[in-house]
Amino acid sequence: MGIQSKTPNRRQFVRTGLAGLAALPFGSGFNTDSLADEFAQASRFGHQPHFAARAKRVIFLFMLGGPSQYELFENKPKLREWDGQPISADLLAKMKFAQITEQRPSLLGTHVKFGRYGESGAEVSELLPHTTRIVDELAIIKTMQTDEIPHHPAEVFLHTGTRMFGRPSLGAWINYGLGSESADLPGYLVLQSGM
Repeated sequence: MGIQSKTPNRRQFVRTGLAGLAALPFGSGFNTDSLADEFAQASRFGHQPHFAARAKRVIFLFMLGGPSQYELFENKPKLREWDGQPISADLLAKMKFAQITEQRPSLLGTHVKFGRYGESGAEVSELLPHTTRIVDELAIIKTMQTDEIPHHPAEVFLHTGTRMFGRPSLGAWINYGLGSESADLPGYLVLQSGM
């Protein structure tokens, strides 16, 4: 076994880093000595939300490596029209693409068909036939944007709303807003598969 086989590739590095982040809620959730006095004096059933919650639970699925939003919920006809055309030299000059090694890479548009579904008229691709029937029950966020190109900083931005590490994540804010059913269990979990 050579040195190269022991050197982690990019995916392994990101996976290991995310596994470490997944353990963070356990560190503070089970150590009640480090929590604020206010929380330590909360009832056995955890702290209550500040306002009556309309939502009872949140299930947020973030599937790293899943299909692109351009193949699921974001219909971009112009991108389909530009499929196969080279990326402009001025865009390549001002953006740093770490994974692109070609001198003149080409754009890749989706080859998936989209349709409008539900009362909302949301655009959903043909890859999600069941979702087309329940689309009005979903909250589809299309306004999230970042200039980060590497995946890891973009993921931190997605989950926290900032590029800085150590800021509260979506799970922390939902726990803060909805409260916790038990002070003995963490308010949210991050589960990782494939480890």
